[in-house]
Amino acid sequence: MNINVKQGNATNLSMYEDNTFDVTLCLGPLYHLFTEEDKRKAISEAIRVTKTNGIIYFSFITNDAVMLADVLRKGNIKRVAELSDEQFRFKNIPEEIFSTEYVQEFNKRMNEYNVKCLHNVATEGILEEFAEYVNKLDEEEYEILIKYHLATCEREDLMGFSSHVLYICKKEKE
Repeated sequence: MNINVKQGNATNLSMYEDNTFDVTLCLGPLYHLFTEEDKRKAISEAIRVTKTNGIIYFSFITNDAVMLADVLRKGNIKRVAELSDEQFRFKNIPEEIFSTEYVQEFNKRMNEYNVKCLHNVATEGILEEFAEYVNKLDEEEYEILIKYHLATCEREDLMGFSSHVLYICKKEKE
């Protein structure tokens, strides 16, 4: 297997020609970019370097999952209030490491590109907030929980509670 690793910047993949890859992974850059312009550049670049009919995986962090994690797990309600607006939408502040998205807004943004959504998947679902409980399950209980997760991981009404959402799309003909 021939693997070539290069360090780069998701907003500028000029080291690669158009239509280079069958599969492109954008797993991380979108939640470490803080301006709409930079996010759009990263999305455009991932699409540009992907071959027609190639698959692209975009991952992002949801606003409400961060809210729940900081409040429920860490008890940081005052800090959450400082970092968010009146609607509890987090401000995208680079010093805070992560930027967040709403699922519906991300989907709407992706409609502007020449891609077809194949799947939108809540990778953890609500289970991340119950890790201590999940870790105590026996094998039979765990199997039931996995079946629940797989049955609900593409439900848009639950997706915002997952820390990460994976948007899987196919690049269409130009």
